[in-house]
Amino acid sequence: MQELKNQLEIAKLAYAHALTRLAQARDAYQNGPGKSYAEVLGSAGEFAERVAEQNEAHEDAKTALADAMLKSRGKITSEVKTSLAARRDADDMLEQLEILKLQMERNRTQVHIDASTAARAYISAYEEASQHWSEMNVLEALVECGERIGRAMAVVPTDELLIPWRLNTGRSKTICHERMLTELKRLRDAFSGDASAYTRDIGQLDLGALPLNEILTNAAAVMAGSKLKTTAL
Repeated sequence: MQELKNQLEIAKLAYAHALTRLAQARDAYQNGPGKSYAEVLGSAGEFAERVAEQNEAHEDAKTALADAMLKSRGKITSEVKTSLAARRDADDMLEQLEILKLQMERNRTQVHIDASTAARAYISAYEEASQHWSEMNVLEALVECGERIGRAMAVVPTDELLIPWRLNTGRSKTICHERMLTELKRLRDAFSGDASAYTRDIGQLDLGALPLNEILTNAAAVMAGSKLKTTAL
């Protein structure tokens, strides 16, 4: 039992260190690249609305110019000049928005790279903390009642020990061991809803606006970064 207690103390220390690393990785992601990624996605939606509004304004300016030209029968009136200036402004604005779109796409790619890197570190720290918690949890259970379970499993009934001429199947040597494993498996299945019990202590893995399936691998991040460098505006 002392060996189990020693292992438990080591596991508790490892878990404490893992919790510290998780807190650091979670904070680094959620208040850094993860937050920036969410902001970039939000601004992308707002930008799309502005582009739609400007496209509508551009069409209105074109219509106004056509109406002014028709009204003046081709003469360059003040109304035509005003409408022409408005149409040119609308053209220029669409051109600027297109340039801004390219810049925003580049920025989003860089933020995606940074968020993926931080997310991978966060996930790694989370997995490590959950594993250390699980080991500590098992050892705590064994320290609490492992000796009692071990003693119960070691019992060998006497039904095949006292009658030498009886056919010995050997089953009596393992019946308690097998029964304990069977009941433990049944109990494990009954508590399958606690498979993520560690979340009560280490919390949920929260990546915010970045879905797991959109996290770039290290190789993909390097490739995306190289592409940004070779396609500078």
